[in-house]
Amino acid sequence: MRPHADAAAGSDARAERAAIETVRAGGTAIDALVAGFLAAAAHDPNVLCAPVVALFGGVGSSTRCLDGRALQPGRGAARPRGFAPDVAPPPAASAAVPRSFALLAALHAFGARRSLTVLGREAAAAARQAGAPERATLIASLGRHGGGALAVSVVQRTLLRAAGVAAGGLLGEADLAAAAPDDVAVEPVRLPGGLEAAWVSAAPGSVPAARSALVAPRILVAADPRGQVGALCYLPDPDGLPVPELEITLPRIAHPVRRSVRRVAPGTVLDLPAALAVLRRGGWFAALGAACDRSFDRAAVTSLTVAPAGVEHPGAGAASNGGDRAGLEALATEVAARGVWLAASERRTAVALTVTREPAPRS
Repeated sequence: MRPHADAAAGSDARAERAAIETVRAGGTAIDALVAGFLAAAAHDPNVLCAPVVALFGGVGSSTRCLDGRALQPGRGAARPRGFAPDVAPPPAASAAVPRSFALLAALHAFGARRSLTVLGREAAAAARQAGAPERATLIASLGRHGGGALAVSVVQRTLLRAAGVAAGGLLGEADLAAAAPDDVAVEPVRLPGGLEAAWVSAAPGSVPAARSALVAPRILVAADPRGQVGALCYLPDPDGLPVPELEITLPRIAHPVRRSVRRVAPGTVLDLPAALAVLRRGGWFAALGAACDRSFDRAAVTSLTVAPAGVEHPGAGAASNGGDRAGLEALATEVAARGVWLAASERRTAVALTVTREPAPRS
């Protein structure tokens, strides 16, 4: 476990470093999440189009979830005949519709101070330095156009060539045009110990992703001295569909169409775990995320934030608006001991705190 006064923490070192530097330079928690994700994408071809979920809130604002988990493709197209039971579908048949570009643009609009163009330009420079000039161009385009970067003609043509009908896939122009994240206001729930918590749930009407055994979810949490906190979960697919012209991959988690089998409706959210929560105690807010194989529910959040029966929780007293940092540190230490990343802030005292611990390997 490593307690420190930096305002961000995460499972990817590059993402964490970029997020910390962003807050130190005066950026918000939202700026930090966007910068951290783009820094990871600059060095990993599997990140930029990965399924991603953001949860954020804090002083003076409600807690919101932006759900950018990938979608089943095929919107606006006739149902294909499908593959016979004894035929292995080509890799393109399982390419999903990415919503990460539109999510980053929407997240940025909720409370960033730095220009998305500048954030994209900085990450693009890192991608070029890492030897990925085409990915750098795409990241810079994301900074300028937000979600519209996927509709740029050369990008759209390239994606459809890789995952469209000609390649045996289902991806179409209508899919890319409708790849906006779901924006959900999340109501907090009262927990023992004076805590209020809000967490990410499965999207209504979603279906499990066709391939859920991806690498462990990557987590990034951030806080700023203005009382805002946020958490990001993204799930890169190490076996994604390569798009070499753009130096990226598409997640292969969609359901191929099979003959005599009811297909998954185009536009359906492909559910993957996103264990994120925003906590409040008195004037403190905290964002936490866990790299685990299921999303949070009330029992899971309670188990992380409340001591076992018969054990006095060192942070059980409510933190006051005057800044009960000791209580927050105790809570953070207790949560970190259970394998999550946490960042917290209390605006009045301008304190941002993180305590983190690497989670145990997945079994």
